This record gives sequence, structure tokens and C-alpha cells, in this order.
Amino acid sequence: MKSISVELKSPCCCYLEDVEFARRYGREVGRPNPSAGMSLKAQLLQSRQAMEGGSHGPVPVVIFLAGGGFRRPLVKMRIPWLTRLAEKGFLVVMPEYRGFEDSPFPGCAEDVVSAVRFVRANASRYGGDPDRIVIMGGSAGAHLALLEAYAAERFGRGDDPAVSAGVSGVIDLYGPVDLRFEGFGPGSVAERLTGCRDPERAAALLEPAVITGYISPERRLPPTLILHGDADSIVPLSQSEELYGALTRAGQDAELIVLKGAGHADMRFFEEEVQQIYAGFIRRVTK
Repeated sequence: MKSISVELKSPCCCYLEDVEFARRYGREVGRPNPSAGMSLKAQLLQSRQAMEGGSHGPVPVVIFLAGGGFRRPLVKMRIPWLTRLAEKGFLVVMPEYRGFEDSPFPGCAEDVVSAVRFVRANASRYGGDPDRIVIMGGSAGAHLALLEAYAAERFGRGDDPAVSAGVSGVIDLYGPVDLRFEGFGPGSVAERLTGCRDPERAAALLEPAVITGYISPERRLPPTLILHGDADSIVPLSQSEELYGALTRAGQDAELIVLKGAGHADMRFFEEEVQQIYAGFIRRVTK
């Protein structure tokens, strides 16, 4: 028989599966609606600090929105990407949202606002601080993260208005700023999200989704960290440059980091040195 003593040194996190945060009921008329009665779930990653309550109290919360062309996101596929971020001392919440196959825009944006309000109301149950929330996303998820951070009041109808949907900061990974950037051809994001083939009507329906429309010097927005690859062939770097330019001209707190040689959803965005950038931003804006 052998007895050894082992100290807890390695970072770790706990996975909580399929936590329901909202339920949606169909609103489309005249055809079957797969979103009727849909349960929206989130995947949670608790750092050791979150599991133990934290030596200095509850930990900051990171809400990560997966991308996927505004289809219903495959959230569980992103868990390995976010584990290392959770291990840095955060509670990471990964909610799903309705894709265009379930509901036209703004259904996806409404779901994200609901997720933030759920987190604020329930974060303490999982070791998170409800007053220190950063929202983050990749691609379509980044677009929705920006919409939530800048315009939650517009897309939060139907939720309890007494629960704030505000966030301390937003991290945008290679997200589009204006969904009309690729035009209105068959199969375009604009057509898929609106279900409309008439370019003029589709453009009007997507007007509330233009991120720069919410930026002005008169309105203080949460600090924004933007990362984009200069080899992105799906969402051009110019989208992030447009966002960064609008934010800086309005005197907002913003930073743009370009990853050399990185394409869209490139794994370099989740390498350790880049994750350290995320962690530093999260700690700064959540104090």
C-alpha cells in the first residue's frame, strides 16, 4: 500500500450540461414552425474558483455565442475552445439561440438578450458575479454579442424589464457589422435571416441589425475588443475596421487586433497567447 499527497495546482473546470434559460413559442402563421415550444439551453463551464465560491467572492462571467452563419449554433462543438478560458478563473456560459431555420430576425437577438438576463438572475447559483458580465462571440455570434451589448433594450421585449441586460464589455471575433455586406442574392445572409427575396424589403428588415447605427458620442457603450484575421475570406477585415473606426470617432473604448495570416474561425483565435488577451480584457472591464 502506498499513500501520496497531491496538491491542486493544475487549472480545471466543471461542465454543466443543458441548463434551460428560455422557452420559445411559434409566431409564424401558415406553415409549420420548428421553434414552437423550443427549449433554449446553455452549456456552463465553471472554473475552480467559481466552484469554490472564489477567494474574493464570485467570479466574472463570460457569455460566449457560437457562430455558424445564423443557423442554430452547434454550441457543444465549441466547448474545447472555451475550456481554457474558463480555467483562467471565469464562469463561461454558452447559450444557444434560434437560427434562421427556426425564426426570422430578430428572433436570434431576442434569445441572446434572454440569455443575458437569465445569467444576471442566476449567476450566483454557479459562482458567478451577476454584475460582472462580458459577452463574447465568433462570426454570427459576434454580431449578436455586439447587438446585445449596444442595443439590448431594443431586442429585450417579452423579458422581465426589471432584470438588466447590460454587460461590462464585449469581445467581437471576426463578426460582420452590416449583414448586407455580401448583397441580397439567393442564399445570402440577408435572405436567410429575413426569409425575404425582395432586396429592398430585406434591407429594411435588417436595418436594426446594423451595428454602427447604435454608435454615437452621446451614448456610452461597453468597452469593445475586436479581433479579426487578415486572411478572412468569409467576413472581410474591412467589417471590423469599419466598426473600430466608428467607435473611435465616437470616443468609445475600443481596440482592434489583427491576427496575421488568420482566416475565418481560425484556431489561432484560441491559442494561449490570444486567450490571455481575452482574459486581460475581461479582468480590466470587470475590475
